[in-house]
Amino acid sequence: MAWVDFVRFRVSPSRVGSLMSARSEAIEAFRSRRSLRAAYLVELERCEWLDVMVWDGDQAGTESCQTGADLAEVARYIDLMAEVLGEERGILIEGDTLGA
Repeated sequence: MAWVDFVRFRVSPSRVGSLMSARSEAIEAFRSRRSLRAAYLVELERCEWLDVMVWDGDQAGTESCQTGADLAEVARYIDLMAEVLGEERGILIEGDTLGA
């Protein structure tokens, strides 16, 4: 089983470079301490972004959301978000890698 976390947020255009750097560090921190399978960052319209993370295991998604902010790298990433517009978590039912 895998969990998928979605976070939709806004970021100031002047902070996008810092956000991208901080996200890379956060992803590495998650990979070293948790069961992160994949991570995607989607730029939407009106300075809005969607962060999607896929976690392995029965508790991985729940654990990551509850304890992720305790990692300094993740806290820096979150601090760069001007406004969190929504968060969702669900169980991945079907996944496929195109071209595999």
